[in-house]
Amino acid sequence: MKFDHYANQWFTTMHIQRGEYTYKYVLNGQNWVTNEEELTQKDKLGNVNNFLKIWLSTKATLQAWLC
Repeated sequence: MKFDHYANQWFTTMHIQRGEYTYKYVLNGQNWVTNEEELTQKDKLGNVNNFLKIWLSTKATLQAWLC
């Protein structure tokens, strides 16, 4: 990840294929958190995760950021 001092945000770019993805952010190397401003869903154990679904049939680029 790279930090943009102008935007005061962390950025990363990932090349991912279509499909469904769940994720969380790790803060301070130990705290797993979700971003409430992004889509969420519960997994089979009831844990809340952020959720992303890529619909494109070709590889897509996702740019994620942390404030």
